[in-house]
Amino acid sequence: MTNHLTAVKDWHNAHPVTENPGGVNPATGNAFSNLDWEVIYCSQKPKTVHENLMNVLNAELSPEQVEMILDKYTIGKVAFTLKGYEAIVPDLTDKERAEILKNLKQAREQAIDYKSMKEISAIFEIYKTKCEQYLNNNGRSWRQLFKNYVDKRNAEKATQNKK
Repeated sequence: MTNHLTAVKDWHNAHPVTENPGGVNPATGNAFSNLDWEVIYCSQKPKTVHENLMNVLNAELSPEQVEMILDKYTIGKVAFTLKGYEAIVPDLTDKERAEILKNLKQAREQAIDYKSMKEISAIFEIYKTKCEQYLNNNGRSWRQLFKNYVDKRNAEKATQNKK
């Protein structure tokens, strides 16, 4: 794990975004931010950096121990984010939960190759978008579900403030 963290740090430090080279994100039409460029640069590190870590972890640890290490590095984002989806979609089906969990675990494994928490969060955002698209493509309206959740939370806060 130390070798991996050193490789990630060294790659990150060797590819600093000291001057945003600009450009437009073709998916959004927005200008690339420094964070976008950090993720782009860091995603170009050799695949062997990630593969070597996963090979060692999987050879020496149980699947549960590997998950624990990945969770610690990503500060429990899988469980935290899944809990959020469960709150926003209270009638989440087992199939939906499994797909969301699969996406979040992919985010977690990919995120271990990034140095900063901002970069890790950016990787999770990619997979959260995939989760929301999955729900939309399978008969749900993410926008409406999220609106309903916010309205419910605001009503609960208003009730608490009256007490």
